[in-house]
Amino acid sequence: MTKDQKRLQREWYDDNRALCSLEMMDENNEVHLGRLKKILTAAPSGRLLEVGCGSGWYGDRFGPAVAIDISLESVRKIKTGGPRLVGDVENLPFKDESFGFVYGFGIIHHLENIEKGLRETARILEPGGVIAFGAENSSLCPMNYVFPFMYGNWNVEKGFVRISKVNIKKNLAKAGYENFMCSFGGFAVYGLNRIVYRVTKVIEDIVSKSAAVRKFSGFMYFTAKKPLR
Repeated sequence: MTKDQKRLQREWYDDNRALCSLEMMDENNEVHLGRLKKILTAAPSGRLLEVGCGSGWYGDRFGPAVAIDISLESVRKIKTGGPRLVGDVENLPFKDESFGFVYGFGIIHHLENIEKGLRETARILEPGGVIAFGAENSSLCPMNYVFPFMYGNWNVEKGFVRISKVNIKKNLAKAGYENFMCSFGGFAVYGLNRIVYRVTKVIEDIVSKSAAVRKFSGFMYFTAKKPLR
């Protein structure tokens, strides 16, 4: 992904061009949070940071958190919570070891350099700190090549092909993390209309019954820990 692609993403989110419905967003958010929480071995502690916060869909769901996003217009829409900043995950504007927990949803595939972004989260985490992310399972889920056309944002999302369990685990190790854990889940589409949701939810229920098939789900959830000194 190039810097031009990152600029395109910023402009796209600033202009709010998503062809999606917000009707079921609360339900969508709770489902993703529930899946991510299942692989956490301990409750989030210390100072919390949400990266790629968008317009605040997941704000403070783990507790009061600082939040950051590349889009100024998205940040402006957030009405509640703690400090909200405009910034880049690959160049976080925070001091070393200033947070205990970093999380985000649907942000990893937007990074120009995934390893650099993960190194930045490691830098600002305290020893023993934890990261937790929900990411598009784009390397295996065929629908992740269809969704961008449905939502009208192919130019923004096309970088997500780099997301896979193997790549994420490798980049986490390079960034100095340990205790990698991940799970797969989801196929239902919440952001278009209820008819699409019902059809895709049926597929999700079928996919979820088999561990072998579940790896083709729409999302991968992962967590890792910064080692203690």
